[in-house]
Amino acid sequence: MKHSHCIACHQNKLKVLEKYSKTYLVQCKSCKLVFSQQIPTIEELNNYYKVYAYDHDNYSQLTEQRYLDLLKSFEKYRVSNTILDVGCGNGFFLEVAQKQGWKVYGTEFSEKAVEILKEKGIDGKLGALDLANYSGGMFDVITSLEVLEHINNPVEELSKFNKLLRVGGLLYATTPNFSSLSRLLLKENWNIITYPEHLTYYTKTSLSGMLVNTGFRKLVFNTTGFSMSRFYLSRQVSSKENLPNTENTKELKNTDEKIRYRMSKKGLFSLLVITANFLLNLLKMGDTLKIYYVKSK
Repeated sequence: MKHSHCIACHQNKLKVLEKYSKTYLVQCKSCKLVFSQQIPTIEELNNYYKVYAYDHDNYSQLTEQRYLDLLKSFEKYRVSNTILDVGCGNGFFLEVAQKQGWKVYGTEFSEKAVEILKEKGIDGKLGALDLANYSGGMFDVITSLEVLEHINNPVEELSKFNKLLRVGGLLYATTPNFSSLSRLLLKENWNIITYPEHLTYYTKTSLSGMLVNTGFRKLVFNTTGFSMSRFYLSRQVSSKENLPNTENTKELKNTDEKIRYRMSKKGLFSLLVITANFLLNLLKMGDTLKIYYVKSK
C-alpha cells in the first residue's frame, strides 16, 4: 500500500524524489515534509524490529553526563515528578533519570528491550504509544530521542504527546535533519535514509509547523552537529569497494564519542566545534533537530 496524501497536512500534492526511489521518498509540495510513500506491512516491521540491534556497549560516563545535563534542563518543569521516554531502547536515559528521583516510564517496540527495562525496574510498555496505558496530563516531561523518524503518523504521535503532558509540560525531541549538510553532500547515500527503519524525514520548517498545529509552543529549536563517523561510514558503504569490516565500523562509531570527550576539555578544539555548531544552527544545516516545546493548550 502507498500513501496518496501527505501524512502531515493531508494534501494530495506529492512530488516523487527520483534519487531516493529505493526508499520510496516523496515530498509534500504544501508543507514540504519528506516521507516514505510506501507503507510497510506489520510483517515487515515485526521482522525488522525483531532483530533490531540495541548497543549495550554505547554507554559511557560521558553519555551519562550528557543525560544529567539534559535532566538538569528539565528541572523547572518538574511538578508531578513524572517523565516518559517514547522509544527508550534499553532504558539508559531512564536509568539516569530514575537515580535523580524521577518516576520513569518508557515505550519500546522490541520485546527484548522491554524485558531489559523490567530487569531495571522501569515501567516499559511494548509497542506504539497507547493513550490507554496512561492518564491524560500525567507527565511533566516527554522525551523522544531519535524516534520520530521511525513513524509514519507524526501528527497523531505529537497529538498523543500533547494529551499526555500537563499544560505547561515539556516535550524534548531529537530527530535527523533532512536539510543537514551531511544529507546535502551524501544525498541518497546518507545512511540515515533506510527503509523500513526510517519512514519520515523532517526539516525545521516541516516539524515546527506540526508542533504548533498540535498545541505546542516553541522554547528552543536548534539544528546542530556533524557526525564525522556517520559521514565516513555512509561514503564507505555507498562505495562498491573497500567496504568497512566490523572492527572498522565499531571504531568509526566511537569517533563521535571521542570528539565529545575532547569537547568536554576546554581549549581550541572545543572552541572550533562550538563555532561550527553555531554556524550549522544558523544555516539550519546541523545533522540533528533538537526541540524544547511546551504544551500550550
